[in-house]
Amino acid sequence: MTVIDDQHKKLEDERHYSGAGPSTLDEHSPLLGEGPSARDLEIVPGYHDLPDDLPPVFAPYEADYEITSSGDIFSHDRHLNEDGEALNRFLLAHGTTPPNLLVKCRGTHPETRVRHVTRSETRDGQTVTRIEPETYTETIVDFDFAIDLSHHLRQLPPVYWTVPDNEPAYRGGMSREVLTDMLSGVRRVPRKVLKASKVWRERREKWGLPPWLSYTDHEPSMNRAVPSDEVVSMRSEFTLRQWADRYCASHKPLKEFTFRKVAYGWNFEQLTEAIRATIRRVSYAPQQTITVDFATSADTISIRPSTPFSRALSKTWVVVLLWILLVYPFILLYRWLRGGRWEVAGAAFPLRAWKHCENSLEGESAADFRTRTAGDVSSLSGSMTSDGMDSRVLAESSKGTWESTIVHCVTMRVQEKAPLITPHRNSLNGPNVAYRALVHNPLFTFGGPSGEYVRLGDSQA
Repeated sequence: MTVIDDQHKKLEDERHYSGAGPSTLDEHSPLLGEGPSARDLEIVPGYHDLPDDLPPVFAPYEADYEITSSGDIFSHDRHLNEDGEALNRFLLAHGTTPPNLLVKCRGTHPETRVRHVTRSETRDGQTVTRIEPETYTETIVDFDFAIDLSHHLRQLPPVYWTVPDNEPAYRGGMSREVLTDMLSGVRRVPRKVLKASKVWRERREKWGLPPWLSYTDHEPSMNRAVPSDEVVSMRSEFTLRQWADRYCASHKPLKEFTFRKVAYGWNFEQLTEAIRATIRRVSYAPQQTITVDFATSADTISIRPSTPFSRALSKTWVVVLLWILLVYPFILLYRWLRGGRWEVAGAAFPLRAWKHCENSLEGESAADFRTRTAGDVSSLSGSMTSDGMDSRVLAESSKGTWESTIVHCVTMRVQEKAPLITPHRNSLNGPNVAYRALVHNPLFTFGGPSGEYVRLGDSQA
């Protein structure tokens, strides 16, 4: 019996069972993992199921935008005018930055002064010169300063809100309209309703009420806001994303989406009167005119079309030139016919916060609460008020007050262009009697934890 050892047949059998293609291995080929031609082994990760509800990986879009000298943001980015999701994310990202809040104080008074003027006249061919007294009135600036209160807006997170459907607002047209429902759309309202809505918006801003409160929901009063009003800030059937989609779906050449940032929580009208009364007590200038104004800046985000025409209208020098050439009035007419405005949402920055007071009773007045819990609130200074409808009590602390700064600037006749950031520290043991009398005024308690609705007994950090 003869045994034939065929090496070629063995290689063919190995290729047959391994399923590999033609092999180029020979005795000079390097072994696996050896030699310069060897490659690193890649470990394949084990397979595992992913939840079906997870969204795909999303890379945030970085849109182009510009900032004006006052801090407002505007953008002509094409993608923001076409993609509602990108517009929604852009507004939410830049809406977290609080606006600038300043209180400006200025005092002036008139003074009558005498000056000598030289007058010349010709008489009988001769020039006669004489000096005569002349009285005139000059406005003297006693003080002019501003206090920066912006840091109080960074203590609490912003609240995103939408305009209630029954409040007249710009919803894609050039006039204020109300939203009937998601199917019927918007409709115009009578002039009487527009006038009443304008008055309510001005009062709401002066009283420091949340911007999503409508004048048709409640009686227009500065004291009518209760915690339940501040719970639901999205008052429209449309969400911010849906309004963004409607803006992107519009083909109007001069459309604009405006997102506002509002500060609320302080009664600015009462604060203005309190500051003005304090200045009168420490200022002795006769016939003095006192101006106190709360001003905000960097509070608007505007999205406009990416067309060259729209970009040109965003430049101040172009608008001035068009006014000089008497062309801009025709552009205003064109905007009224072919434009659209969306002012339906924004971000609100609270200057106070509601916190539940566990040991208060429903409907309990501030006086009754003070009497019943005198031992628990002995460490708190300031005033306490109850809303009469909720088991919460307002406790204000005198820490962080600014009245010493106001009194100091008025008495020292300070005139500064740069806003004051750090309060002036004044010792209560000094000779400033006016400050000692005014330091307990709770209206001057600017900011957190001062001015917040806090749980009584909690520490005031």
